[in-house]
Amino acid sequence: MPSFDVISKVNQQELTNAISNCNREISTRFDFKGLHIVIEANQKENTITVVAPDDLKLKQVNELLQTHLVRRKVDPRVLEVKNSEGASGGSIRQVSELKEGISQENAKKVIADIKK
Repeated sequence: MPSFDVISKVNQQELTNAISNCNREISTRFDFKGLHIVIEANQKENTITVVAPDDLKLKQVNELLQTHLVRRKVDPRVLEVKNSEGASGGSIRQVSELKEGISQENAKKVIADIKK
């Protein structure tokens, strides 16, 4: 039986561009003026960290990030959003993992369906 490979990788350059565009928009938006809001990407650990002063701003920043990801043609479903946690200064930190590839159990299901 012939074999095949499926590759699912995130374009890191487009991801970096989306994050920098999002940071630029945050710095110019009136409702975010004077607030400490940061979006950072860690390429070694494949994570994106968002720091915001409260839950409402965190939700707005996540929606803004998803919008910029779509504009750069990066599927926003590659972000696996984790629970938010308290950070220094009374702010909230949320770490999102970048999913690359598919899980082993999903791969087994795909192979079983193909073999049928």
